Amino acid sequence: MQRLPEGWKPAKFQRFEISPVTPTIGAELTGLSLENVDDELFAELDRALLEWKVLIVRDQPIDVAAQGALARASVAGG
Repeated sequence: MQRLPEGWKPAKFQRFEISPVTPTIGAELTGLSLENVDDELFAELDRALLEWKVLIVRDQPIDVAAQGALARASVAGG
């Protein structure tokens, strides 16, 4: 199993650190806040999700409204 589709190169993330959980699926993100996600951070999160399929972001103090906004942005494509 390969992590990236053929022809893709791993992204360099500027807004957070990424630690693989396994070589092909799952990564933990650190050094970011999901309270106010701007377009740039959303684009990096989207790319990380495409690369790793599962993202773990621990200890985020976001409320239900912020979580809903993040979900709506992901459904709408950013």
